[in-house]
Amino acid sequence: MAIRHFSIFAVLLLGGCLTFHPDPTKTDPQVLHVFKSPFCACCQRWVQNVRSRGYTVAVSNVVDTDAVRHELGVPPYAASCHIAVIGGYFISGHVPAEDLSVAR
Repeated sequence: MAIRHFSIFAVLLLGGCLTFHPDPTKTDPQVLHVFKSPFCACCQRWVQNVRSRGYTVAVSNVVDTDAVRHELGVPPYAASCHIAVIGGYFISGHVPAEDLSVAR
């Protein structure tokens, strides 16, 4: 009986540690979807800049941006503090909004 209770507790504990974020490859092609740390102020300023240029931006605050990059197949040399996806393209780093028009 004690083992059964422990098993149920372990499953509940594990479930509470898992986080869900949308599949970055299945995002709306007209929306710039940004995956960033919730603590990164420079990424938030970049998001505000891109929004001010007319882009619709969805933000997912994630603890591990490396996992998102790995899922997208972003090479290690292109790693930065956030990753964005739009129209089948990934954008890594603080790319100027003017240069994003290629991905629209």
